[in-house]
Amino acid sequence: VMHAQYFGAAGAILYNDPADYSPFGISPDQVYDQKWYMPPSGAQRGSAFISNGDPLTPIYPS
Repeated sequence: VMHAQYFGAAGAILYNDPADYSPFGISPDQVYDQKWYMPPSGAQRGSAFISNGDPLTPIYPS
């Protein structure tokens, strides 16, 4: 993410390991990279903010 920011990227999409979406009972050939899609929960919703506090109010707790 830091490299993307350094080189002027407008954003970055982070994905979890596809193996996390093939739990017991789901065949590994039914999820990415064998299919074109991942489940809606496949994209991360966390933050890559490197500081204390909330990204909108740095240093202060959210």
